[in-house]
Amino acid sequence: MKIRIYLVMLPLISCFFSCSKSIEISSPEFNVTVAKQTYKVNEVVEFKFSGSADYVTFYDGSNGHNYEFRERTSIEGAVPQLKFDSEGKFGTQVNTLALLVSRNFNGQLNKESIYNASWDDITNRATLSAGTVVPSGTIDLSDFIQRGPIHIAFKYIGKNMATPQKTWYITNFSLNTLTPEGKILPIVPDLASGGWLEYSVEGDARKWRITAPNLYIGANANEPDNEDWVITKALQLTSVNPDAGLAIKDLSGPITQYAHTYKEAGTYKVVFVAVNGNVYDRKQVVKEVMVTIE
Repeated sequence: MKIRIYLVMLPLISCFFSCSKSIEISSPEFNVTVAKQTYKVNEVVEFKFSGSADYVTFYDGSNGHNYEFRERTSIEGAVPQLKFDSEGKFGTQVNTLALLVSRNFNGQLNKESIYNASWDDITNRATLSAGTVVPSGTIDLSDFIQRGPIHIAFKYIGKNMATPQKTWYITNFSLNTLTPEGKILPIVPDLASGGWLEYSVEGDARKWRITAPNLYIGANANEPDNEDWVITKALQLTSVNPDAGLAIKDLSGPITQYAHTYKEAGTYKVVFVAVNGNVYDRKQVVKEVMVTIE
């Protein structure tokens, strides 16, 4: 009996799949208009739609949301820029914090791997705290671009002395790339995205504490000597995230307009990608609208 049922159902299943594959997908009949071409900063821009589409994705033309760069993953001629804030307080020990870059660290957290790697000391490129929170300034890492992936590290040194070992906080860490057009795109947008790992070479009682908002380390007076490292994941200085669009429509229902507000003046190429599709086929149309924000 089971065999007969199978033989009866098999033609039906074959028909279902062959029929599904033969369903034609038509190109979306979709258009976009705006009431005017020029708007003020913070003024609502209303994009009105005609026609229909299964899916619509919106690229507002701003930094990070440019349709032209939706597949871009690297940039030539860009300048990698490192920034962070530091706060060093308590204790009078000097030269306790170093900023380092390695092109050949293997990513293994042990003394041998750290010591066998070549580390360029770029501490003198940063402004470090002398007691209050201080911005590092913009640190140009262009000289490391041709060296492949790099790791950035903070090395802490504390000595067993009658004065406290200095306490350090690192906050607002970011690594961005400045494009030839003058746009700033993130490589590591914030400290939490750095993939930090810590290793204590000496003085295991005190280690770098890694949290989303900060890196922190410090020790009291008369404590054992400390040497502690905190190191990022491998970083590609020419890499960028592809620009992203915003999905504003799916199969849940129709859409007749979309409102957006620009926070900065400029001329924006706004792109809407309208798609009709299923698992077998996909057709799209791309509509562009230029708007100027004053």
